[in-house]
Amino acid sequence: LMEEKEESTELSKVEEEHHDKPEEKPLSHSKTKKTFLMKRRAKKSFVCTQCGKSLASKYSLECHLRVHTGEKPFKCDQCGKSFSRK
Repeated sequence: LMEEKEESTELSKVEEEHHDKPEEKPLSHSKTKKTFLMKRRAKKSFVCTQCGKSLASKYSLECHLRVHTGEKPFKCDQCGKSFSRK
């Protein structure tokens, strides 16, 4: 959900850039979005072998894999409960 919100915010910035230049014809929303998403996805080069999700870094992939394995390496010092993230 946070990733979708970030993409939406970034997409809005991209759209603004294309609409601020009066000498140029503005790109359609769908073309701007398609171009933006293609560039955004090109940056993500680590793919989960379990579900196909693309992630931007090896660390992100390692953290994501805990969703599938159920690993919870972080333990609370106070209550003893384990978590998948710090």
